[in-house]
Amino acid sequence: MLASAHSLADRHLEEMALAHRGRAEWQSHDLETAEDTLRAAVAVAEEGFEDVRFYASAILGVALLVFNRHTEAQPFLRMAEELAPVVDDRVSRGWWGVAGSWSPRWKGRYDDALKHLARERGAFEKSGAFLLLGHQWFEALARAGKGE
Repeated sequence: MLASAHSLADRHLEEMALAHRGRAEWQSHDLETAEDTLRAAVAVAEEGFEDVRFYASAILGVALLVFNRHTEAQPFLRMAEELAPVVDDRVSRGWWGVAGSWSPRWKGRYDDALKHLARERGAFEKSGAFLLLGHQWFEALARAGKGE
């Protein structure tokens, strides 16, 4: 994606490729490299690519949570939450809709997790069957935590 974006001189696509690379690095369990890549994507995206900043912030925030760095994750999670309503990328919004519910659920704040899932429901409905199923699964986990 990065090579294609570079050959097209499409700066926006280049920055989104950086965010996707960061997610791939995280999913490959290379948090140190992923963190550097995602921080770079967040910094560059401040120039106006709100969707890149949203996606990179969401991924970095969740990655930091997963590796028990909750305090460091909070600014990125807040940024993702603030930017989500202005982003029209159904896949990244659908992913955030699922992942954004993890932290409150892990902390036992089941109502907050359910509010997040409800707020992002429209993104799930547009993002395809896989994320819609994920939404239902994470809603069920939050409801089970509440004893429902």
